Amino acid sequence: MLTACAAVDPGAAQEWCAAARRTAEPPQVRVAALLAIVDTGQPWDRDSAAVVAELSPLEPHTAGGQWEREALEYLVTGLHERGDADAAIDVAVSALGRAAEAVRAGAHPKEAAQEATWAAECLALRSRTAPARLLPAMLPLLDHPDTAGDVIDAIRDWAVPVPQSVPPLVRMAEGAGEHADRALAALVRVGAPEAADLLARGIEDRPRAVKAAFDRTTQRPPAPLPCTQALLDAVRARLAARTDGATTAGPRQSLVAGGLADVNEPVHLAGLLAGWGPSARAALPELIAALPHHTFTTGRALAAVADAGRDPEVVAALRARTGTGSVPDRQAAAAALHTLTGDATALLAVLGTALDEPNGPRDNCLRAVAPLGEQARPLLPRLRALLAEPVENRSTVPAAEAALTAATVIWELTGDQACVLPVVLEGLAWAEQPWGDRVSQRAAEVAALVGPAARAAVPRLTAMLDHPDTAAAAVRALVALHPGSDRPAGVPLTELAERVLPSLESGAYLNSALTALKALAALGPTAFTPAQLERMRRLADGERRIVGSGIQIDIIRDDEEFRAAARTVLAGLTP
Repeated sequence: MLTACAAVDPGAAQEWCAAARRTAEPPQVRVAALLAIVDTGQPWDRDSAAVVAELSPLEPHTAGGQWEREALEYLVTGLHERGDADAAIDVAVSALGRAAEAVRAGAHPKEAAQEATWAAECLALRSRTAPARLLPAMLPLLDHPDTAGDVIDAIRDWAVPVPQSVPPLVRMAEGAGEHADRALAALVRVGAPEAADLLARGIEDRPRAVKAAFDRTTQRPPAPLPCTQALLDAVRARLAARTDGATTAGPRQSLVAGGLADVNEPVHLAGLLAGWGPSARAALPELIAALPHHTFTTGRALAAVADAGRDPEVVAALRARTGTGSVPDRQAAAAALHTLTGDATALLAVLGTALDEPNGPRDNCLRAVAPLGEQARPLLPRLRALLAEPVENRSTVPAAEAALTAATVIWELTGDQACVLPVVLEGLAWAEQPWGDRVSQRAAEVAALVGPAARAAVPRLTAMLDHPDTAAAAVRALVALHPGSDRPAGVPLTELAERVLPSLESGAYLNSALTALKALAALGPTAFTPAQLERMRRLADGERRIVGSGIQIDIIRDDEEFRAAARTVLAGLTP
């Protein structure tokens, strides 16, 4: 009744809540009162916090009811959503403390801790200040194998240094089994000094830790593990073993049960070597042997590690690979050869053949054309032919993006407005289609590259300002089409800033958020009112995370990357 009243008549529910949370009431009613307090926006006080501390875990008091909810998670996220971050964190810390007490007292560990750790994880994904306060409260749960996994994952994913967690993680990593691998992955992710030696000693049983080491080479900026002799030797031996077993491997384990990390292990090993660059030169024999099995990653590693003058065997292996295998493999080998030697002959041959196939992998091939610059000139006839095809041939997203990539290369090599502009206008029209944002954003990028010569695109770009998903790309293009103007296309810079800022609400994807920041930076310091600058300060240093979508284990680190970028942009816009 209380829960229904909170939905229908919040004023009446507020009158009931104080009485409903009293000790004399059944636990189910007291928990319902806590939820109603959050539902109706009432102040959260010590008495409410005391009820949580007394009744945790809350799940048994809501299970099976008509209004069943994950009560603790709802409380902490609801409090945070309405701006009570400290109260939300205190509730989660209190529940974690109760869970730790229950585990020490012999309660079933999984049931005792699951609710509290899940609520803590949900809060950490929303609050920038929560992880530093939640992790110390979670550390006692490391002591039991049934609760350690959630704590390990939090240490791995939350981007907060917790020095006191390193000794227990090291002890776990020195053991065997899944927890040892996960503990080592966490040590690798946080950059613990012990990680490299532990990985070298047990690399064959640590696919998750190997992936974590690989991930460090792909983050921005890269931060690979130290290339110690022991770790380099271990990576070489493991890559050789995986290559030798590539054609004789037995049945794979379930991908859900960890098989995905195992399948990708050769890719991660090669990527780790690439991250070390010339320091990993001793691994060239293993990389050459693995090249036929994992051409893309080992080719990139060879290009990063080898020296064209000192390592002719690498050049020969890559050149031979450009003539055999699938088109993607041949393209990967040719791209690596070009990176290593500067010779684009083989790459142009592979790309030319692929572009001649109407149903071939054109979009992938064209992405390789763009970085070639002047060397791509021999492909111009094929690129022009692609743009001359009927519009119906570009009715899919990959085909439309391929045409825009071709248009970019043609413009950079020739400045041929008549060839490029129709494709840009065609791409901008995708903004009117469901799921057409990606193509229209790419078209706006090409329009910005073309600059004032693309002013025929202004009407379509201004229409894109009305949609948060396309506004940022449109703003960058309009500024580029009207360089130096304080009213691009007749729209004041301050209004353009106002069109971009809504795309930076909580829950954004990292790439979308970074695109919006670039658009704001392009407007320049004179575009912003004091209120708009204050909004940007909150983006950079506010309590609430902006990045909230994407791969869950990366959201917090993505938000930290956004936060650093936002601070840089803000510094450029203010004295």
